[in-house]
Order: sequence, then C-alpha cells, then structure tokens
Amino acid sequence: MPWTEKQEQVITERDKTILVSAAAGSGKTATLVERIYQKMIDPEHPVDITSFLVVTFTKAAAAQMKEKLLKKLEEAQEQYPESEHIAKQNMLIQSADITTIDSFCLNIVKEYFSYLNLDPAVGIGDPGMLEMLKYDVMTALFEEKYAQLQEQGDTEFGRLLEVFCDGKRDENLKDVLDKIYRQITSFPAPERFLEEARMGLQIDTAEDLNHAPWMQAMLDILHKKAVPCDLRGGGWTGAVPGADRIGYREAAGNRAGGQLCCDEGGNRE
Repeated sequence: MPWTEKQEQVITERDKTILVSAAAGSGKTATLVERIYQKMIDPEHPVDITSFLVVTFTKAAAAQMKEKLLKKLEEAQEQYPESEHIAKQNMLIQSADITTIDSFCLNIVKEYFSYLNLDPAVGIGDPGMLEMLKYDVMTALFEEKYAQLQEQGDTEFGRLLEVFCDGKRDENLKDVLDKIYRQITSFPAPERFLEEARMGLQIDTAEDLNHAPWMQAMLDILHKKAVPCDLRGGGWTGAVPGADRIGYREAAGNRAGGQLCCDEGGNRE
C-alpha cells in the first residue's frame, strides 16, 4: 500500500525512540506492522520477532497484528524460500510477545510470583465476576453503615443519604460511589488522587478558593466562554479590546466603567 510521508518516516526511523500520535482509522496498526516487518527482514541488521514487545489495549487488536505479520512473513517466504531467517520468523511468530497490556503484566506476575508472595494460579478476573464482587462489597458496606446509623443516629453516611437519595432508595448514592471508583482507578495512584481531591475541597479563606485547582479550571472555562462587552449608551456595542480574565469579576459590578461580563450569546453574567 502507498505510505504517506509521515508513515514512511515512522516505518524507516531507526536508532531512536519515537512517539506516534494519530487519529482512529489513520493506519497506525498497518504502519506499526510494516515497521516491525521491515526491522525483521533488514538485510544488514535483521531482528527476531521474539525481540519485540508489542502491546495493545484489546485482544482483537493483538490478534489482528499477529495475523498481518504472519501473512507478510508467509509472502516473504514464498518470495525468498532459501532464507533461513524468514523461515525462523514464521516458526517464532506464534510465541511472539504481541499481546494486551494486562496479559503481558499477568505473564510477568506469573513468572515472578515467588518474589511477589502470590499464588501461581493468579489470573485476570472476568468482568462479569468482578462486577458481582463489587456489588457484594457495596451491599455489605451499606448494611454495615445502616447498622451504625441506627445505633448512632446522625452520621456522615446519614448525611450522604440525605443529599443523594430520595428517602426510599439508595441506588443514587451507590451510582455516585461507583462513578467515583471508576474515575479514581483510571489513575496510577488512586488513593493519592482521592486524597488530593479531598484536600482541594478544604476551603477556609477566599485566597484558598481562588487558588484551588478546581476553581482555576472553572475560571479557565469561563475565560474561554466569556467575551467582554461595552454597555455605554445602554446597549451592547461590541467587545472591549485588551480586557483580561482578571477584569471579568471586577467588571461585573463596574457599570461606571461601562464594562460587564457576558457570554457569547450576549447574556449578562
């Protein structure tokens, strides 16, 4: 297939670390397969397929990459039947490390389980089974908290129920906790992220509020959406050049200066 200039660069670049970022459907998989293949059949410095580590997010993607590489190797063997190196790659392709990230990590854990003090039969949990376990843990936790609520009366759990539930069902609170769990587990250090988020809500002074990360994020959003407007003459006469974000909050009550913050639709804020 014809390669673009950038794809050709990815395929032929050598002796350095490269990072390729491209949109879905742009040919990343085909380009990566070609890069691996060209390195395997390099006439001067051929590389065995077992020297590569290729990780993907899905089993389907890993199987597709291995299938494409196998097809190219079979075509190469037909073209160069005397090549022992290509014949060797055809035999090694099935044991190549072309796999998902979780499978690769699991293989490492199984290989070094004795150092980790783990059962050698450790495996990757089935998604359905993990959901059932999570449901059981959540149910047991809520039963424990309900018992404490009945014994002690007003508790933090009770206040959470008042905020997130309608007095009859606690599914809303469970959904919130589930969303938080999914969010924090997407970070490398979930507990640290949760602690930093909690500390970000400890606001004692106006200065604390202004410097809170989430407030800075909100101000950035407002800055991008808001446009300064001129109120002189009793109507909107256009944007005021040179206004910055600092002036938005002050301008909201500064009619004497003729400025007020408004959104892109002309609504006053």
